[in-house]
Amino acid sequence: MSQTRTRPSEFLPASILALRDYSFRTFTSDLIAGVTVGLVALPLAMAFAISSGMTPQAGIYCAIVTGFVISALGGSYVQIGGPTGAFVVVVSGIIAKYGVDGLFMCTMMAGVVLVIMGVTGSGTAVRFIPRPVVIGFTNGIALVIAISIMALLLAGGMFLLRMSSIEGDIASSRNSGGDSGTSSDGHAGDGGRQNSESFSCANDCSDGDGTSFRKR
Repeated sequence: MSQTRTRPSEFLPASILALRDYSFRTFTSDLIAGVTVGLVALPLAMAFAISSGMTPQAGIYCAIVTGFVISALGGSYVQIGGPTGAFVVVVSGIIAKYGVDGLFMCTMMAGVVLVIMGVTGSGTAVRFIPRPVVIGFTNGIALVIAISIMALLLAGGMFLLRMSSIEGDIASSRNSGGDSGTSSDGHAGDGGRQNSESFSCANDCSDGDGTSFRKR
């Protein structure tokens, strides 16, 4: 009589199964891996959020929450969750046409589809997708992201050029103001000397032959 061998539930998260033989060494390795992934994922999430038309804070929140959910409920011991550049084009298009509310609805629908694929095991069909298709898709997304970033870089370059021209205008205006101020002071000094000479002449003047006389 054959005995049926029971195995753990396939739907049990890997984080719970890993607690059976978890050690301090494993914790140290996980901590180093988490810090490394965080240093890369958080700035990347901010960049993807800005490229998608959202605020940088939204990218940070999404990276933290989704990373925790994937690590806590995922089915792999070595799986890494983080932002994906392929979604920038999709997310930016949804936000531009339907807004943030439309993005939330699409996220919920995608989650339902993923749950159905996980329950039915249809996710394994990705193995039949040819490698050239995957490479072409990835390269196409990379080109789209690069073009969108080039627009931001060109806008930043124009801003820097404008700022440099403004600084040049300010410096030239200061120089012209200093020159006019010196000229004005010079004219004012000459006028003061003329008034002083007129006042002196009004009190004590001399005629042409050198005879001096005091005006009464």
